[in-house]
Amino acid sequence: MRYDAFISYRHHEFDTFVAENIHKKLENFRLPAYVRKKTGLKKNCIERVFRDTEELALADNLSDEIYEALDSSDYLIAICTPRYTESQWCMKEIAYFLKKHDKDHVLLVLAEGEPKDSFPKSLTYEETVTVDEKGNTVIHRKETEPLAADARGENKRKVLQAINTVVVKLCAEMFHLNYDDLRQRKRKQKIRRLVTVFGSITAAIIVVAIMSIIMLVKISRQNTTISEQYDEIQDRYAGSMAVVSDQLMRIGR
Repeated sequence: MRYDAFISYRHHEFDTFVAENIHKKLENFRLPAYVRKKTGLKKNCIERVFRDTEELALADNLSDEIYEALDSSDYLIAICTPRYTESQWCMKEIAYFLKKHDKDHVLLVLAEGEPKDSFPKSLTYEETVTVDEKGNTVIHRKETEPLAADARGENKRKVLQAINTVVVKLCAEMFHLNYDDLRQRKRKQKIRRLVTVFGSITAAIIVVAIMSIIMLVKISRQNTTISEQYDEIQDRYAGSMAVVSDQLMRIGR
């Protein structure tokens, strides 16, 4: 089984909250049809994402399921918080993934804290090896800026809003599209969807208004008929009372 992405995260309440929502939104993401037509992409969605829902047991190695999922995933998405770098399992997931993939296939989501405290050190620098004049091996470390999206917020509601942007950035990278172009296209798609929804609502309101007018006309006609019938009944009753009164007066009552 192939996965478009493997979500690596710390099993903590907040980290899990972010991972769950990114997972759900990724699998619900759809590329606009005209984007696929323009780019020639055959895929229009993120088909499958792996996220381990169980806390790993205390063991030296990752489970076979995790190894297989990492082997079968095109991208690794790391939900970064200060807690993330403290997890030996999360660090092992990244280390194992990098054995078969380059760093460009590791996408970071900053959910909490600052980058220096939350990003894995293995992704924030590059090592180059050279040999000096004496034949000694020299390792040089150069700081790099990993591919990252910011999901931080003052509260969970703000985080959820930020996740919407994060998902577009992640999908832009995974589909090899320009983020700004995809963001504008998604915005246009959303506007068209809203126009369709409001158009449907307007049509429904018009139908209800027409039906209401028809009902009012019917009720008005019924009221007129009822009023006429009432007047007729009153006339008949008054006439009957007049006849009875005349008869009673004739016999002295």
